Amino acid sequence: MNPSPGARASERSAWLALLAVAVVGVLGWLSMHPPAPVSAAAPATEFSAERAIVVLRRLLGDETPHPVGSAANRAVRDRLVDVLEELGLEPQVQRTVGCSGSGPLCARVENVIAAIPGQRDDTVMLMAHYDSVPHAPGAADDGSGVVALLETARALLADGPTKNRILLVFTDAEEVGLLGAEAFFAEHPLAAQVKAVINMEGSGSRGPSLLLRATSDGGRLVRLFKEAAPAPVALSVAQEIFARMPNDTDFSVAERAGFPAIDFSFAYEFNHYHTPLDTIANLDPGSVQHHGENLLPLVKLLRDMSLEETAPAFSYLTVQQKFWLSWPATWNLPLALAALLLPLLVIARVSQADRAALGLSLPRLLAGLGIAGAVLLLALLLCFGLLWLADQIAGTRVNFPANPWPWRLLVYGACGLSLGALGWWLAARLSFWPLFLGAWTLLGLFALTLAVAAPLAANLLLVAGVPAAVLATVGLSGRWRAAGRLQSGIAIVALALLAYSMLTLSFANEETQGWRLAPAIFAALALLVVALIPLRPGRGFVVIAAVALLAGLVWSGVTDLYSPQRPQHVSLHYVLDRDNERAQWAVVASNPLPKPVRRAGGKITLAPARPWTIGDVPHFDAPVVEIAPSEMLIERDGNQVKLQYRRRAAEAYVLLVVPKSAGLSGAKIEGRALNLENSGENIVLALFAPGDAGATFELTFDRDGPVSAWLADGSNQLPLPVHNLVKARGELAVPQHRGDQRVAYRVITL
Repeated sequence: MNPSPGARASERSAWLALLAVAVVGVLGWLSMHPPAPVSAAAPATEFSAERAIVVLRRLLGDETPHPVGSAANRAVRDRLVDVLEELGLEPQVQRTVGCSGSGPLCARVENVIAAIPGQRDDTVMLMAHYDSVPHAPGAADDGSGVVALLETARALLADGPTKNRILLVFTDAEEVGLLGAEAFFAEHPLAAQVKAVINMEGSGSRGPSLLLRATSDGGRLVRLFKEAAPAPVALSVAQEIFARMPNDTDFSVAERAGFPAIDFSFAYEFNHYHTPLDTIANLDPGSVQHHGENLLPLVKLLRDMSLEETAPAFSYLTVQQKFWLSWPATWNLPLALAALLLPLLVIARVSQADRAALGLSLPRLLAGLGIAGAVLLLALLLCFGLLWLADQIAGTRVNFPANPWPWRLLVYGACGLSLGALGWWLAARLSFWPLFLGAWTLLGLFALTLAVAAPLAANLLLVAGVPAAVLATVGLSGRWRAAGRLQSGIAIVALALLAYSMLTLSFANEETQGWRLAPAIFAALALLVVALIPLRPGRGFVVIAAVALLAGLVWSGVTDLYSPQRPQHVSLHYVLDRDNERAQWAVVASNPLPKPVRRAGGKITLAPARPWTIGDVPHFDAPVVEIAPSEMLIERDGNQVKLQYRRRAAEAYVLLVVPKSAGLSGAKIEGRALNLENSGENIVLALFAPGDAGATFELTFDRDGPVSAWLADGSNQLPLPVHNLVKARGELAVPQHRGDQRVAYRVITL
């Protein structure tokens, strides 16, 4: 049977809508690219990524990783001081012990601080950290932030005097718990004069410098950034996402200390984060340039104005790095309610005969809402199910696969098939308006939920939901309301507006969160599919979606999961039990162990990486390497215990682990009181970079009597220079985060 003229027109509209979505998707993808780097020949008052990277090469030298307390970190610190002095500044090094505000964790830190003097003491603080994790050169994280501050300072000095002091704070020990920032805000006398904080971070190795988040009173800083930035990339939803993630930056310390602050970061090619691939060669100069184009114009505004004013946070979304869609977050709830109620108010004014002609009866409207819900649910179920099936075929799910296209085809195909198979079949039984109102009512309900639960994210749906409600109102109240072209136009315009925010969010989530958080990728696509329902795609749409889905499924089973640029993350921990003279390799991996590692290691046992940790990881027997124990002195007076630890080797950290059942009620490291509130079954007291001075722990228990505890020390270097497991790991696997470690522990009595 040939399709009716109405069906053919609907199919043409659906393909036109898909073309609009594709165009908008390309625009959204392009909007997430950083600007081109500026050459070193640029005027002295401008920011040049080329100049900044020259400085970065100087700071990092041979790109040896430089964790807190290491000789390499001291070398980076000295070069940083030299660069600041050459700028004509007078840097100081704050040497102290910084302790976390959220856990029993401290480090000996050496913050580098320099000020561009102003006519008054009010201070704009620019912050970046100069330490790295133990196995990453730290070019992006956070060498990019360091040189962004240095190049900004150079440009400011070339631009003349400033009214407000500009304070450059290069923190140490960020990677082990934000401890340099904790020390600055807790102890440094200049902290009291800070009126605004801008933190610069780098994850991954490329991507736009995103306005990641602002404090609750940092709305004025965001507005000034809106005024100053030539190419802004900002989505307030990022703040809602980040607040629900375990990641953190020095920004959080400023926020807890009560300072208005904003945070910038780039995070594309996140697979390089905290790995040996965080190199200058992999760092995109455009990301450094974007850092500078965000930072320098903003500081130029802040340097001469009053810093006393603050303002609450607000919702914002940038379009093509040019335009801002922004409004107070308090508007989101009323806007969501208006988007839901406005079409209903218009329907109430339509005559009964016209309502019948347009299919606006209550049962049909509810049917339209039900179809929208069914399509959304099917899209989500197909995405979950097909990704699970791909996992079984590939043997695992890789967060950042070497080739992401098979998984993209799976998700796009699943979303399309849900619309074609279910939406097309069901939608053929309803006219346009019940489908349109049903789809946008469902989207409006999601916007309403976000406005209550995550206010800074609701704008992602409202930027399309409010215009859709207005368009529906016009279409229902006008004399052209039955015209097919008008209906298609309304649906396509509303769809295109939603596509920009949903596709941009989906692209950004894939680049920064990866496929282990696949719902963050396909949930946005599934919501976009709902808005396609009123256009009723036909059989061709179903066929193309099914082909894409099957191609993705087959491709995922034959493609390489890892590559030298996107390797697996596998860290080796040499764990020595001093009491039993037994050593093991604990292998911390993001996916099943590489086959060469399994073969080289031999028999696998599963156990916690340390006796005091939770969660099993693979272990292999290892040869016992003699590691001289460090000296310790324990003094007990009733329920008070003092342990003094003096090292005999170059430890990166020392741990004292006390079971919670022992009744530890208070603790200090180097005289600093510790926060024990968030501890688990075992309370891990840690001092990083103990240095020649070692560590002093002071403990208070709620009862007298001996207590058994673990005393451990660790190094960032394996005790065996070359081992078969290291060789077997090969070029398709690299250490990540704390990386390869040597840990030696024993049980002591306190």
